[in-house]
Amino acid sequence: MAKRFNPKGLKKIEKNLSRELEGMEGVTMQGVWEWLEEVGKAADEITPIDTRALIDSQYIVVQEKGGVIIGEIGYDANNEADYAVFVHEIPKNYKTNNPKGQWKFLQTPLMQKRSELISKIQGKNK
Repeated sequence: MAKRFNPKGLKKIEKNLSRELEGMEGVTMQGVWEWLEEVGKAADEITPIDTRALIDSQYIVVQEKGGVIIGEIGYDANNEADYAVFVHEIPKNYKTNNPKGQWKFLQTPLMQKRSELISKIQGKNK
């Protein structure tokens, strides 16, 4: 199981998304899954690459607990990239092997695609 660590800012994003979705009718597991897949693909494009182990360790889990749909995206699902959090928090001017690679490679697309989450889930309601 992946190590639990919440880099600065991710907890706030999670709280804000939860608040926005609270009470929304018709949220589907498929809608949440598709949105997280889009976030994951966007994260792959800016993830620093050395061996691809980090990108390959990405996981998505969507489940229902007590009538609430919970989605999770992260890295190091099988303890193959336990350094993921450190790479995520590398200073933004650090040079990587991927010219597009950058720090906050998961947080950035989560923030950028936040508004798409609401519309994607609402689109699944129709």
